[in-house]
Amino acid sequence: TYKLFKAKDLKKDQSYFLYCLKKEDLPKILFPLGDFTKEKVRALALKINLPVAGKLDSQEICFIEKDYKNFLKEKFKDRIKKGKILNLEGKFLGTHKGLPFYTIGQRRGLEISAPAPLYVIKMDMENNTLIVGEDKALFKRKLTASEINWISKNFLLKVKSKIRYNMKEKEAQIFKENENKIKVVFSSAVRAITPGQAVVFYQGDEVLGGGVISGSDFKET
Repeated sequence: TYKLFKAKDLKKDQSYFLYCLKKEDLPKILFPLGDFTKEKVRALALKINLPVAGKLDSQEICFIEKDYKNFLKEKFKDRIKKGKILNLEGKFLGTHKGLPFYTIGQRRGLEISAPAPLYVIKMDMENNTLIVGEDKALFKRKLTASEINWISKNFLLKVKSKIRYNMKEKEAQIFKENENKIKVVFSSAVRAITPGQAVVFYQGDEVLGGGVISGSDFKET
């Protein structure tokens, strides 16, 4: 039996992104740096005179050499269309530059004015509309996820879970809808649940699996 665990260096742990590995592939995969801290790796590189021993860590989206907005314009040029910015009550506040340029929880770059700070709450793709509201509207306890992948196939009702790489895991319960859809209810509200991002499940340092967030704030039955 092969399992996937967090790296020793929790600051550099990549297990959040590895949840989609298939359990049958694990016997064929090696992670040679998993038991080393970044400082230890740099020391080893220096000892054998590797020229990258002192190279700065990658920042932001490391595989994009250009500005990310230009990258999006090239990849999603058919979806870059201006549209309305509305508040939660449906009031018109301004015009956005194209929904691919925004993300849930974003505050900067909205170019609108309001008595209180406003954040992206939702992107209405069908109507090309950006919905904004106050920070408190970003906190929700529930999400749905699909494209589920279990590395450890023992389906646990209670797990630790997180919805982004740099988030500390929170206790959550999983409710199975069908073979490829689940509901997740956190013990307390989490900020900025974003469709398209991964929700990943842990038991201690073990990665159980995860899925792609498809929605949030569903009604409990």
